[in-house]
This record gives sequence, C-alpha cells and structure tokens, in this order.
Amino acid sequence: MATPERDTAAKVFAPIAGKAVVYIYRDETMGAGVKIPIVVNNRLLGDTVAHSYFRIVMDPGPSQVGCKAESDSHQSIQVEADKVYFFRQEMKMGLWSAGCLMHLIPEGEGRLAIAGCKLLEAPESLPR
Repeated sequence: MATPERDTAAKVFAPIAGKAVVYIYRDETMGAGVKIPIVVNNRLLGDTVAHSYFRIVMDPGPSQVGCKAESDSHQSIQVEADKVYFFRQEMKMGLWSAGCLMHLIPEGEGRLAIAGCKLLEAPESLPR
C-alpha cells in the first residue's frame, strides 16, 4: 500500500496536460483475501485486494485495461489527453478460483467508490 499522503494526493483526480490519468479500483469485500493481477497494455501493473486502487498516467492512444483470474476480462479504450478514466474490477465466483470483470465507469461514480479505497503502489506511468 502507498503512504497515506500519496493516497490523499491521488484522490485529487486532477487531469495532467498531454496525458491520461487512469484509476483502476476494486471496491468490493467479496474475495477480500484474493489478489487479482491487473494488466494494462499487456504489462502487469500489480495485484488488487479488497478496497484498493491503482492510479497511473498514460500516453494518449489505444489502450487495454484488464484483470487476470479464472475468467479474465478486459476493456479496450482510446484514452485521450487531459482526461481522467475510471475502471472498476468486479469479483466473480469461479468454478476453481475467483473470476473478474472489468468495467469502464462514469467519473462521478468512480470518485465516490475510490473515496473508500486505499492506493496501491504502482509505476507512475506505463510506456506504450
């Protein structure tokens, strides 16, 4: 987990000139002990746990945000400069282990959900 100061700073939700800011969060308690890997543009970002989130800065362009579990899920999107995006990772029951779904979420809903989550350490930005 990130420091409380970094968590507070990340919850400002400010855009960055020329870049896209992407939040990926898991706001459920279901499967609290299960870590689910997050993959962005075919690069492992890290694992989510219950009530956690990542904040990353990306270059504009075609992107893919996903989670890897018994049933993987991803969302493809054209991220634009000077915008903020929110993705919600939903936990699903699987036959042998946990599954996941990834959803693109409206900004207002994403901000509210992240208020109850803690920031996970991640690379500050992801190269293409």
